[in-house]
Amino acid sequence: MLVVLVLFAVLAGAVALSLPSAQRSTPAEAAASTFATHIDRAVDAALTTGVGFGIAYERGQLSFVQRGDNNQWVPHSDKQLAGVKLSADAPRISLHAQEVFSVSPDLIPNKNTPLRAVFGRGAGAMTVVFDGARVRLQEGV
Repeated sequence: MLVVLVLFAVLAGAVALSLPSAQRSTPAEAAASTFATHIDRAVDAALTTGVGFGIAYERGQLSFVQRGDNNQWVPHSDKQLAGVKLSADAPRISLHAQEVFSVSPDLIPNKNTPLRAVFGRGAGAMTVVFDGARVRLQEGV
């Protein structure tokens, strides 16, 4: 009986060691993942409501906007998207200050090149790439 218990303990230990360990995400990974999730939400809202959206870059922060009266950019009508304010280093984003990467209700971007936002520095940096319809995360710059 003792031998059987020892065998079970050894097998349980082997299984526990073979499982992948949970990794904690870095602040850069968390910010990039959050931004990508918000982009997915904005894409879903555009497809559902038929209203395009924009990603604005101003004073070192990314935010979600849409066209309001007089064709001016206003905070997004989705309250969760309107409250998003994510920081990204100025030289590490493909938008210039006070510029908007806009997407039509048909998910056609206003630029030929995708939006790139880099969170973090060095080997731990994460890049979010958005082409108007698809968002993806990449490690590094």
